[in-house]
Amino acid sequence: MTHVIDVVTAGEGLIVFDPAHTGPLRHVHTFTKRVGGAEVNVATGLARLGLRVGFLGRVGQDEFGEQVSSFLRGEGVDVTGLRRDPGANTGMYVKEWSAPEQLTVRFYRDDCAGSRFTPEDVDLDLVRRARLLHLTGISVALSDSSAAAVEAMADAAEEAGVPLSFDVNIRRRLLRDRDPSKLLGALAARADVLFLSDAEAEVLTGSSVPEAVAEYRSTIRASVVVVHTEAGAYAVHEGGVVLADGHRVRVVDPVGAGDAFAAGFLASRLGGRSLRRCLESANAAGACAVTVPGDAESAPTAEAVARLLDGADHVER
Repeated sequence: MTHVIDVVTAGEGLIVFDPAHTGPLRHVHTFTKRVGGAEVNVATGLARLGLRVGFLGRVGQDEFGEQVSSFLRGEGVDVTGLRRDPGANTGMYVKEWSAPEQLTVRFYRDDCAGSRFTPEDVDLDLVRRARLLHLTGISVALSDSSAAAVEAMADAAEEAGVPLSFDVNIRRRLLRDRDPSKLLGALAARADVLFLSDAEAEVLTGSSVPEAVAEYRSTIRASVVVVHTEAGAYAVHEGGVVLADGHRVRVVDPVGAGDAFAAGFLASRLGGRSLRRCLESANAAGACAVTVPGDAESAPTAEAVARLLDGADHVER
């Protein structure tokens, strides 16, 4: 089958309100309106790294939905599979910086368009003709219909021999009282590439140490399990464990770092790079992303990642 696109991802596009200064939101009167959502961030990151990307999802038939769609189109992402919902609003969230390094995010997404994403919305032909499908646990936890859409995409990818990348992305507020290992474990077990934070590794495996992750990997399909930590990242594969140190940068906004990390890893992997180089690219992309404000907007270009990998002592953005 001819691959018409490199990566298809799917999820909830959100509008992000970024306050102009620190302090309680009741005292903040000026915000910058941006675009976000984990899968939107990954799609943007992959496109900026030179890949052909398609985004599937549902946004409201409103101005916020148009902003999400226009932003992705402007980044070169195929949004023909982004549905518009006349009966629901596009979700949003607000950042609150109570101090320069103390961030709280407040979501307003209940019953919004993203949670109404269904299997009928999915362009399964596009999924089947991709080189890779990337999904996250957020879409699984968002609603039953969204979870069903995720399963339909995973099934279509498996039938067509398209590898699945899955970022567990545990969100406690979405999970409520549900067990993340039960809700997300089934899809994690189907992934060819599995992304975890060290905290998520502990949830799924009982420990965040590489030995426990290696034992877990031996029980699932994944050819590689990638774990990002405060110090950098490691990858567990059939041949053992590969480690890569992170980068020391000045953090402006941490949101979107994990998504940039995933995009950096996947772009390198699809480019045929070694596992170590994939980790190094992922670490560099994540480091670049936190040096500027924004979620999707902070995704670095291939040139910015290359500069950091080449030993630049600062990040020019």
